[in-house]
Amino acid sequence: MATISGFRSAAFLLVTMILLGAGPSAADPLRAPQPVAYYDVDRVVREAQALDPQWREVAAVEERCDAESASLRAEVDELRTLLADRAVVDPQRRVFETQLAERTIALLVLRSDGMREIARARTTAIGDVERRINAVVGQLARDEGYTVVIRTDRATRVLDADAIDLTPRVIEAIDRTAAGTQETREPAPAPQDPRPSERRRRALQSCGADAGACPPADAGS
Repeated sequence: MATISGFRSAAFLLVTMILLGAGPSAADPLRAPQPVAYYDVDRVVREAQALDPQWREVAAVEERCDAESASLRAEVDELRTLLADRAVVDPQRRVFETQLAERTIALLVLRSDGMREIARARTTAIGDVERRINAVVGQLARDEGYTVVIRTDRATRVLDADAIDLTPRVIEAIDRTAAGTQETREPAPAPQDPRPSERRRRALQSCGADAGACPPADAGS
């Protein structure tokens, strides 16, 4: 099974260019050309800690599929070992051969189902990561006024010596955005139910000097 780092490096090999915002205004023809901005998607995927849950989900699916097929793999290996023993007589050998064929077919079906499930998990993870990266890059480009941001990976590089590397800022923005979202979604702690003695004290405070108007004390207070 592939490792999490393998998912990351294999998922982002294509070079894309993201066009963001409008080009130079016709009313400003003398505007100086802007330096090229770029980010290394492989480094973003590798170093942005906020993206780790996506890769861990894929790894968990792979591990589960591998565990589900472990018993069948063991049976197939055992049957092959038995059939390799020349001392096995023909009637018993035919039984082993039938069992091996059945177990092999079942294992192939299970692996096929597992591969489809893993592929769906990878597609979902990559799509989520792509959307998060694109959103952050788009916001940076708008904030800084970049018209074009080039996306690079380990197979490509930017030749412009004045190119501006946005990679560290993209990583920082992804982690910061994820942290802010987590804080927003985290529910507030539920108020604790006061003890009977505390409830009695509050009741006395609410009814003031007229003690006769206070409700009877809770049992056990």
